[in-house]
Amino acid sequence: MILRGLLETDSFVGGILNAMPLPVFVVDDDMGIIAYNQSASQLLGSDPETVIRRRTGELLHCVHSYETQEGCGRAPLCRDCILRNAVGECLREGKAIRRKALMEVAPKSAPARTIDLFVTAAPFKYQAGGYALLVLQDVTELVELRSIVPICSYCKKIRNDAQYWDSVELYIKTHIDVQFSHGICPECFEKVRLDRPEKDP
Repeated sequence: MILRGLLETDSFVGGILNAMPLPVFVVDDDMGIIAYNQSASQLLGSDPETVIRRRTGELLHCVHSYETQEGCGRAPLCRDCILRNAVGECLREGKAIRRKALMEVAPKSAPARTIDLFVTAAPFKYQAGGYALLVLQDVTELVELRSIVPICSYCKKIRNDAQYWDSVELYIKTHIDVQFSHGICPECFEKVRLDRPEKDP
């Protein structure tokens, strides 16, 4: 509570956090929210009494937080939680951690959906406590845009990131690291067979 009070009374520190356009949380080692900025309040609600000391996964409606009565961090799959692991690692190793994550959320009034996140956790100490600054960047829209592949409607070549046109085989091999073997489908086999004159024995 001391830290939350500092952020509320220190206009410089609070001003810096609130100027950030991304949701920023100050969390403890169990993902309990100690403080948060204005961008985060759009996700959580602006009433600190309903937010402070609650765990991040519960407030973000992580589907795994519903799996047990104990909530966020207590379900079997919480061991693999990127947010929780990034915070734990930054607090143990004393350095900033950045990870890409998928988080499945299910707000009570909306259908479940998966969001792509960049998760950044940076450690800091305040008085006798160790905390993490947790920054969440929703990149779902960017990931969806990258998944749209421009393909030529005539020759079926694919435009790559450098604006060159690659064959489908080269594009897939480059982006997915897949090797091709070539065969012939039944329809093409029939076309090829019909196009070739039969040789006399």
